[in-house]
Amino acid sequence: MDAAAYGALALARRTDRVAERGLTGAVAALAAAVRGAGREARRPQTGQLHQYLAQAVAAFTALAVVFVLVR
Repeated sequence: MDAAAYGALALARRTDRVAERGLTGAVAALAAAVRGAGREARRPQTGQLHQYLAQAVAAFTALAVVFVLVR
């Protein structure tokens, strides 16, 4: 019984460390993506980029309407 308890405790500790590392990595990746988006937002924009943004907004709005109507 003691061996099983020690084994379960060791497994729980290892799982906690792996999960913590994974969560830390996910948060770091998200922070890096947000920093990159911030850098892109501060850059001078071209007309072409604004056109892509306008098309994306129109497409996502149309998709939202279709999803609402189909539901």
